[in-house]
Amino acid sequence: MASKYSVLYAVYLKEGSTAGELVGKLGKKLPSYQTIYNFLKELEKEEFVEFKGKKCFLTEFDKTTRLLKLIDFCIANKINYDELFLPKTIDFIQKGLKEGKLEELSLDNKTISRISLLLSRHGFLVIESRKPFTAWLVYSHFLEKLVEFFRGKPSISCKLLHQIPNGEKLNNQIEKEFSKYKKQAKKQPDMDTEIRFVHRSLSLEGNTLTLSETEQLLRKNIPPKAKSFKEMQQVVDYKKALDELIASVEFLDLDSVLKFHATAMASMQHGAGKVREQNVQIKGNPLFKTADWKELPQKLKEFFEKYKEKTDQKMKAHEVIEFASFLHSQFQWAHPFIDGNSRTSRAIFVHTLLKKGFPLVTFQAGFADQYMGLTKLSKERDDKKFGLLMKHIVLHTLKQANQKAKYA
Repeated sequence: MASKYSVLYAVYLKEGSTAGELVGKLGKKLPSYQTIYNFLKELEKEEFVEFKGKKCFLTEFDKTTRLLKLIDFCIANKINYDELFLPKTIDFIQKGLKEGKLEELSLDNKTISRISLLLSRHGFLVIESRKPFTAWLVYSHFLEKLVEFFRGKPSISCKLLHQIPNGEKLNNQIEKEFSKYKKQAKKQPDMDTEIRFVHRSLSLEGNTLTLSETEQLLRKNIPPKAKSFKEMQQVVDYKKALDELIASVEFLDLDSVLKFHATAMASMQHGAGKVREQNVQIKGNPLFKTADWKELPQKLKEFFEKYKEKTDQKMKAHEVIEFASFLHSQFQWAHPFIDGNSRTSRAIFVHTLLKKGFPLVTFQAGFADQYMGLTKLSKERDDKKFGLLMKHIVLHTLKQANQKAKYA
């Protein structure tokens, strides 16, 4: 069913179309013409579009650009923007940005359930308890811009996930949810989960394929329109490298990581699967201090010695996450490759968890800002903050996996 926002996006994709042409663009039939025309007139009244004769164009106002960016983000991550843009959802998010912790809401249970399901599915909400309802909104730049568009500049007091108090409670929740997860029969990642991981991991590196385009490419080998061959190759290569790592590597070593990198970064002109022999900087963040290339052989030797030593030890679930987070941080800050360090660090992180019986963590869109703020965009390394963030992300994944299994 077409909506006002889908009609606006159709105008963006095919400016200068008539209402009749937009019906076809939206995949609708002729009886939908009046509905789509009415939406266009509504958008015209709100000054998002303008008619020039029978043809429809976007207005050049800033608010049009801002709204389209919000819709574009939703499309890239398969978020239902019609549901997200509802007034009660915006009010819920506005309250969350202001207070952080959400409880004792003046909403009926059905509305709370609808909104919390939508937001938690994409990592924008961490649910602590359902009865009584208690949750933490996950701050992101997207949510701030969303509320700003519909309600004006929001008041922001919500904590970052690593600032939420009571680490012991967090550890206990992880142990409880992991215990539930271990009882499930199916442990290997399914295709949907792998595709989401590939999409999220690469989108953090600037790859512009949407989640839907990634699905079409990996499931049906249908290439998206207007996307570069290199971006498509990155998706296919990363999926292939991940499959090989999960299926054939029980314990990581330098050779297995180099092989993963060689496959995942096959689109590089040079340097795939090879430790760098030059110094590098993080683009846009000179404060991220990578290791001198001459130090890398020793750093990598120590990295895999630490990996082997700890992997053989018996650990509680929350300790496994702490260890996997340390490995991610240690590898990323060493930065042994010219490019592809972050996507390799995430692969090491999820592989470590998978081999200890955890589900595949997909790094949902809502967590992206806080994750990037403690990795590539950070001014200094802080393993404690990063470990706390990753515990929240993994706990969220465990809860979703257990919820899915409950209704399977």
